[in-house]
Amino acid sequence: MQILSTLGFAVPTPNGTIPATNLPLQPKVLDGGTVENLPEPQDGVRVLVNAFVMAASRRSDLIMFNPALTVRDEQGRATMQGGFIDVNGTPVFVEF
Repeated sequence: MQILSTLGFAVPTPNGTIPATNLPLQPKVLDGGTVENLPEPQDGVRVLVNAFVMAASRRSDLIMFNPALTVRDEQGRATMQGGFIDVNGTPVFVEF
């Protein structure tokens, strides 16, 4: 499985780093709940999005950070992502 991050930054995980992508525009939710700039679904590709996009789109190929598995430093800053969930809240296991 390939992960396409729409977040605009690299995401360190215990299994490797999900690279930042160079999307011309980041996905966003407009007034009324419409999502724009979301890449089209592709076989074998999960799309990493923020929680707002996930909630508005509800597409089955989207994943987001699992907040319970975020690794934080002493100052509370996120330093690594330990896991992901799909639109139903089911854990998604990612191997690189």
